Amino acid sequence: MKNKTRSCVPAFLRSCVPAFLRSCVPAFLRSCVPAFLRSCVPAFLRSCVPAFLRSCVPAFLILLSAEASAADGAQSKGFYVQADIGLAREKLTNGGTNAEYKKQAVHPRFSAGYDFGQWRLALDYSRYRAIKKDAHASTKSQPFFETEYNAHNKVKSRSVGISAIYDFETQSPVKPYVGARLSVNHISIDFSDDGYIKNTSPVPLPKQILDNIFPGIPTIQAGQTVPFAQTTNHIGITRLGVGATAGVSYEITKNAALDLAYHYDDWGRLEGNRVRTQEISGGIRYTF
Repeated sequence: MKNKTRSCVPAFLRSCVPAFLRSCVPAFLRSCVPAFLRSCVPAFLRSCVPAFLRSCVPAFLILLSAEASAADGAQSKGFYVQADIGLAREKLTNGGTNAEYKKQAVHPRFSAGYDFGQWRLALDYSRYRAIKKDAHASTKSQPFFETEYNAHNKVKSRSVGISAIYDFETQSPVKPYVGARLSVNHISIDFSDDGYIKNTSPVPLPKQILDNIFPGIPTIQAGQTVPFAQTTNHIGITRLGVGATAGVSYEITKNAALDLAYHYDDWGRLEGNRVRTQEISGGIRYTF
C-alpha cells in the first residue's frame, strides 16, 4: 500500500497539475478577474475612498497644521541683538537747592544678550543727550555801577547695564515681559561763568569799596567796564544704579520681534545731585 502511494502521487503531480494550470487558471483570469474589477473595484472606490478622504485626510491635515503652529510658536533661543530708539525724560535734582533740571530727548539704546526661553539676560548701552542749564543775573545801581553775570551748566550722561527679563508665555506672537536692571552710570558736569561790572558814575570806583562786593576787582575808572574772571570746572562721577522695565514684544518671524517698553532708572546720588530717567522705547530684536 505504501509503495502504491509513493508511485501515484508523483504521477499525479506530473500529469494533472500542469494540465490544471494550463486550462483552469487562464480561464479564471479571463472570466473572474475582469468581472471582479468591473464590479467590486468601482464599488470600493465609490464607497470606501470618499469616506477615507472625508475622515482621515482632514484629521491628518489638522495634525500637520498643529505641528507647524507649535514649531512656529516656539520661542527662539540663543544669542540676540537689539536696537531701540527711546524718548527719555531726564531729571536732575540738586540736593542743596532742590532745583530741578529736566530734559526730554531722543536717544539710541543698544543691547545684546542670550534668550533662554522665558528668561533673557541682556547687556545694554545708552548715551543720553546733554542737559544744558544757563543762569543769568544783572543789576543796575544808578548812578554807581551795573553788573551782569552768566552761569553755564552742561550735564552729559551715559549708562551701561545688565538686565534680567522674564517673558510671559501666551501661546501667541504677543508676549509681555518685566525685568530688573543693574547699571554703572557716568555723569560729567561742566560749569563755566562770565560777566562784567561797569562803572556808570562820573568818578572812579576805588578798589577798597569794590572789595566789599566784588573781591579781586581793581579800581574802575568812570565809564569803564571790567570783565569778571572766568571760571571753569569739570566733574566726572560714576555710580551704581538700579532700574525696572516692562514691555511687550511681537514676533514677526521665529527670529525677529518688535519691541515696545517702558524703562525707569534711578542713578542714585552724584555729588549731592540725584539723577533719574524715564523712557519709552521701541525697536527690533533679532535672535540668531
